[in-house]
Amino acid sequence: ETETQGPDWDQRWVQISVVAVSLTNVLQLSDDPMYWWLQSLVIDLSGYAGHIIRVRFHFDTLDGAYNGYRGWYIDDFSISTTPPPACADSHEPNDSPAQATSIVYGQTISADICPGGDYDFYAFTGTAGDKVVVDVDAESDGSSLDSYVFLLDSDGASVLVANDDEILGDVHDSHLGYQLPQDGTYYIKVKAWNHPSVGGTDYFYTIRLLTDDAAPTAAITSPGHEAWLDPTLQTITTDVSDGESGIRHVTFYWHDADWDNSDWVVLYDDGGGRDGWTYDFDTSGLPEQGQDGVVFIYAYDWAGNYAGYGSYHLGLDRTHPNAAAHVSPAYGDAPFRDFWVWWSGSDNLSGIASYDVQYRDGSGGTWTNLAIGTTDTYTRFVGLDSHTYYFRARARDYAGNQSAYAGGDGDAQYAVDICDIAADAYEADNGYSSAKWITTDGISQTHTIHAEGDQDWVKFYAAAGVTYTLATTNTGGHADTVLYLYDTDGSTLIDSNDDYPDMWPASRLDWQPTASGVYYAKVDHWDQYAYGCTTEYGLSIVTNDETPPSGSIAINGGAAYAASRVATLALSGADTGTGVDRVMPANSSNFSGATWMAYTTSLDWTLPAGDGTKTVYARFRDRAGNVSGVYSDTIVLDTTAPTGSVLIQGDAAVVSDTHVILTLVASDANGVTHIRLRNDGEAWGAWESFAVSRAWTLPVQGGEHTVWVQFRDAAGNVSPAYSDTIVYQWPYDVYLPSVLKNYAP
Repeated sequence: ETETQGPDWDQRWVQISVVAVSLTNVLQLSDDPMYWWLQSLVIDLSGYAGHIIRVRFHFDTLDGAYNGYRGWYIDDFSISTTPPPACADSHEPNDSPAQATSIVYGQTISADICPGGDYDFYAFTGTAGDKVVVDVDAESDGSSLDSYVFLLDSDGASVLVANDDEILGDVHDSHLGYQLPQDGTYYIKVKAWNHPSVGGTDYFYTIRLLTDDAAPTAAITSPGHEAWLDPTLQTITTDVSDGESGIRHVTFYWHDADWDNSDWVVLYDDGGGRDGWTYDFDTSGLPEQGQDGVVFIYAYDWAGNYAGYGSYHLGLDRTHPNAAAHVSPAYGDAPFRDFWVWWSGSDNLSGIASYDVQYRDGSGGTWTNLAIGTTDTYTRFVGLDSHTYYFRARARDYAGNQSAYAGGDGDAQYAVDICDIAADAYEADNGYSSAKWITTDGISQTHTIHAEGDQDWVKFYAAAGVTYTLATTNTGGHADTVLYLYDTDGSTLIDSNDDYPDMWPASRLDWQPTASGVYYAKVDHWDQYAYGCTTEYGLSIVTNDETPPSGSIAINGGAAYAASRVATLALSGADTGTGVDRVMPANSSNFSGATWMAYTTSLDWTLPAGDGTKTVYARFRDRAGNVSGVYSDTIVLDTTAPTGSVLIQGDAAVVSDTHVILTLVASDANGVTHIRLRNDGEAWGAWESFAVSRAWTLPVQGGEHTVWVQFRDAAGNVSPAYSDTIVYQWPYDVYLPSVLKNYAP
């Protein structure tokens, strides 16, 4: 423990003399660590062989200054005939600048510290401005050497820079950097830290000489820009590296938000990096402040190159935020199972980062997490009918401060109370197989979502090339419909719509089929939990078909007369668009009392009572609701049979010839058109055209004969049978007996 460990002051000498000869300095101890027990160099006494010698340990302060030290302590002392072990280092001897081993930039040399207080000197040529780095690796490679390295000026003695430990007391390998002041030869000295006590093959090392002009890279990984510091302890983490000489140290700085009245503060100079170049910044004494603070670092490599990096806009917030939950019915006031839960909050500095929300079913229920760590501010909650739910919220800010949940019943409550309604007139219609018909004429059907999950299906005929508009209307107040259109199989979706622009919450589809057929539509509520008395809606289908159909009507196939009021109407309708769907027949031109009926081509019809000319009217309607003009047909109703009479041979009593003339007389309002005749006991003859005179043949048997006749008018009415009677006598009845009487064989 002396003024200095150098050779100039507080000198320590080992002196030897032969008896009666003055003492001679043989070894000066220097360049060794103080406050440490060391083993000195071995002194070769072979030159004193055969002599009695005296050994003295001489300590000389040389002056009266800086002498307040304990001095030089000597413990063990021995003289041995065993020489020190030999040195195996191939670079020896290089114990002085004059013996220095040459080394160049980029070169690595392996060597040993030999026993007996070895020094290793290396020489290199440098240029002014070179940033040189000397890196010694020993303990890190398993060596026993705790190295100490010196960079010496061109004189081989002046120390420019020295290093014992790369990380003091932790990494014992030596590492130094220096920028050369001038061109010339420079020297590197390597020794053991506890020189001269150690040495040998176990004290090996490598030395690397390099230049490094590249700056390191540096970044702060936490806190990032615009972060809020932990209000108690903020760990500053970095990402620093250097591909050449390595990072030597990182200096951490802080500047608070008050730039006008404060200055930079050095937080820490990290010369180790064992913790990954991090620093635990004690923020507990800092005041709250907005985001104008800065954490900054400078990272230095062993050549003195450096890089800086800052995390800007940092703040400190210790005040917890405020938060609360509230509720609102779906659609503003809908009495559905689901409703909206909202939450909001405020914070004095850093702002709300996230929320936690809890609910409770009934006043005696358990608080249950609804949302944890969410940045959302609302959610849809689905409850059960006749249940009451309670809600509460808390918030945490970006600085990590967290508010507390409200006690008691929390922040808000909501009672679920469904407004039930009976099924509508079209139920059951929950599938395409039970779909109800709907017209395409714009007439609206009224439906309701009467139960949870209710679906309403309809079917309709659609013609190819015609545009159809399917639409719903919100007549109940909360009918948020979704409209689906399906193909003719009832399962292939063609299109769908939730909210048509400017029609919310109603739906609409505009569509034109490529093939005619029966298609299907389905309506359900957007909210699967919505049902009840406020879900009534209208559903209609209209087309762009504005052309009315055409048609015709014929009574009894176009006949002129009808014998019965029961007639058959032949109806024919044609439409170029949606097709004929309905027909309205009537017995009056104003269609009084008439109704639309399904279109048919043949219809039994009753004519008005009373004989005379009758007119039946008809009009046709297509599926788009277009109505045709009025079509009609006329027929004469004649339900009265003709009347008449018949006279044989001008009303004679007896005839002698079977060939007679019938005189026919008949009358009818619409004229007699046909007759048929028969003799008594015979079948009727065929109908034949009416004539007032008709030749007729009586039976050949003599006696009384009756001739029958029926008349038929144009309507087909047949009169009763009319008759006349006459006696037929043979013409030879008078003379035949006389002839026989006068006959004589």
